[in-house]
Amino acid sequence: MRVRQRAFTLLEVLIALGIGSLVLGTILSSTSNHLQRLARLEPRYRNLVVASVALEEFMATKGSGSKTDTLEDIEYTVTVSSVPSDPRIDSVQSRVEAGRGLGATVTAYRLRQSSQENSSSNGSQGEGESGQ
Repeated sequence: MRVRQRAFTLLEVLIALGIGSLVLGTILSSTSNHLQRLARLEPRYRNLVVASVALEEFMATKGSGSKTDTLEDIEYTVTVSSVPSDPRIDSVQSRVEAGRGLGATVTAYRLRQSSQENSSSNGSQGEGESGQ
Protein backbone atom coordinates (compact mmCIF):
# COMPACT_ATOMS: atom_id res chain seq x y z
CA MET A 1 0.00 0.00 0.00
CA ARG A 2 1.30 3.31 -1.02
CA VAL A 3 1.07 6.21 1.48
CA ARG A 4 0.77 9.59 -0.06
CA GLN A 5 2.61 12.43 1.73
CA ARG A 6 0.69 15.64 2.25
CA ALA A 7 2.62 18.74 1.21
CA PHE A 8 1.86 22.22 -0.02
CA THR A 9 1.80 22.71 -3.72
CA LEU A 10 3.59 25.60 -5.38
CA LEU A 11 0.27 27.30 -6.07
CA GLU A 12 -0.77 27.19 -2.39
CA VAL A 13 2.59 28.67 -1.33
CA LEU A 14 2.29 31.53 -3.85
CA ILE A 15 -1.26 32.35 -2.71
CA ALA A 16 -0.15 32.36 0.94
CA LEU A 17 2.79 34.68 0.11
CA GLY A 18 0.46 37.04 -1.78
CA ILE A 19 -2.01 37.26 1.09
CA GLY A 20 0.81 37.73 3.59
CA SER A 21 2.37 40.55 1.57
CA LEU A 22 -0.99 42.34 1.30
CA VAL A 23 -1.50 42.16 5.06
CA LEU A 24 2.06 43.31 5.78
CA GLY A 25 1.76 46.19 3.27
CA THR A 26 -1.46 47.37 4.91
CA ILE A 27 0.10 47.28 8.37
CA LEU A 28 3.20 49.21 7.24
CA SER A 29 1.12 51.84 5.44
CA SER A 30 -1.10 52.37 8.47
CA THR A 31 1.91 52.66 10.77
CA SER A 32 3.58 55.17 8.46
CA ASN A 33 0.46 57.38 8.34
CA HIS A 34 0.15 57.22 12.11
CA LEU A 35 3.78 58.26 12.62
CA GLN A 36 3.35 61.20 10.22
CA ARG A 37 0.32 62.41 12.19
CA LEU A 38 2.25 62.14 15.44
CA ALA A 39 5.11 64.18 13.97
CA ARG A 40 2.67 67.02 13.16
CA LEU A 41 0.91 66.83 16.52
CA GLU A 42 3.77 68.09 18.72
CA PRO A 43 4.32 71.43 16.89
CA ARG A 44 0.55 71.99 16.64
CA TYR A 45 0.17 71.41 20.39
CA ARG A 46 3.08 73.77 21.11
CA ASN A 47 1.47 76.49 18.95
CA LEU A 48 -1.83 76.01 20.77
CA VAL A 49 -0.11 76.40 24.15
CA VAL A 50 1.64 79.59 22.99
CA ALA A 51 -1.66 81.03 21.71
CA SER A 52 -3.35 80.19 25.03
CA VAL A 53 -0.58 81.73 27.14
CA ALA A 54 -0.55 84.88 24.99
CA LEU A 55 -4.32 85.20 25.34
CA GLU A 56 -4.18 84.77 29.12
CA GLU A 57 -1.44 87.40 29.47
CA PHE A 58 -3.33 89.84 27.24
CA MET A 59 -6.57 89.32 29.18
CA ALA A 60 -4.77 89.77 32.51
CA THR A 61 -3.37 93.15 31.45
CA LYS A 62 -6.80 94.15 30.07
CA GLY A 63 -5.13 95.20 26.83
CA SER A 64 -6.93 96.61 23.82
CA GLY A 65 -6.22 96.93 20.11
CA SER A 66 -3.81 94.51 18.50
CA LYS A 67 -0.50 93.14 19.65
CA THR A 68 2.11 91.11 17.78
CA ASP A 69 4.93 89.57 19.77
CA THR A 70 6.94 86.38 20.18
CA LEU A 71 6.84 83.77 22.90
CA GLU A 72 9.28 80.86 22.91
CA ASP A 73 10.46 82.01 19.45
CA ILE A 74 6.92 81.66 18.06
CA GLU A 75 5.24 84.77 16.70
CA TYR A 76 1.65 85.38 17.75
CA THR A 77 -0.96 88.09 17.21
CA VAL A 78 -3.68 89.08 19.65
CA THR A 79 -6.57 91.16 18.31
CA VAL A 80 -9.60 92.66 20.01
CA SER A 81 -12.82 93.24 18.11
CA SER A 82 -16.39 93.91 19.09
CA VAL A 83 -19.00 91.21 18.73
CA PRO A 84 -21.51 92.35 16.06
CA SER A 85 -24.52 90.93 17.89
CA ASP A 86 -23.67 92.70 21.18
CA PRO A 87 -21.36 95.75 21.10
CA ARG A 88 -20.84 95.52 24.88
CA ILE A 89 -18.75 92.37 24.40
CA ASP A 90 -15.24 92.17 22.98
CA SER A 91 -13.87 89.15 21.21
CA VAL A 92 -10.20 88.61 21.98
CA GLN A 93 -8.46 86.28 19.56
CA SER A 94 -4.92 84.95 19.83
CA ARG A 95 -3.52 83.45 16.64
CA VAL A 96 -0.28 81.65 15.90
CA GLU A 97 0.35 81.39 12.17
CA ALA A 98 2.50 78.47 11.14
CA GLY A 99 3.03 76.72 7.86
CA ARG A 100 1.66 73.36 6.79
CA GLY A 101 -1.61 73.71 8.70
CA LEU A 102 0.03 73.89 12.12
CA GLY A 103 -1.42 77.27 13.15
CA ALA A 104 -3.58 77.66 16.23
CA THR A 105 -6.27 80.11 17.26
CA VAL A 106 -7.77 80.68 20.70
CA THR A 107 -10.73 83.02 21.27
CA ALA A 108 -12.16 84.47 24.49
CA TYR A 109 -14.91 86.97 25.21
CA ARG A 110 -15.05 89.77 27.77
CA LEU A 111 -17.26 92.69 28.68
CA ARG A 112 -16.10 95.89 27.06
CA GLN A 113 -14.73 98.49 29.44
CA SER A 114 -16.09 101.99 28.95
CA SER A 115 -13.77 105.00 29.12
CA GLN A 116 -15.58 106.24 32.28
CA GLU A 117 -14.79 102.98 34.11
CA ASN A 118 -11.10 103.28 33.17
CA SER A 119 -10.79 106.88 34.34
CA SER A 120 -12.70 106.31 37.59
CA SER A 121 -10.68 103.20 38.43
CA ASN A 122 -7.41 105.02 37.71
CA GLY A 123 -8.48 107.97 39.87
CA SER A 124 -9.47 105.81 42.81
CA GLN A 125 -6.20 103.92 42.68
CA GLY A 126 -4.24 107.17 42.72
CA GLU A 127 -6.09 108.41 45.81
CA GLY A 128 -5.46 105.17 47.67
CA GLU A 129 -1.77 105.28 46.91
CA SER A 130 -1.33 108.90 48.02
CA GLY A 131 -3.13 108.23 51.31
CA GLN A 132 -0.68 105.53 52.34
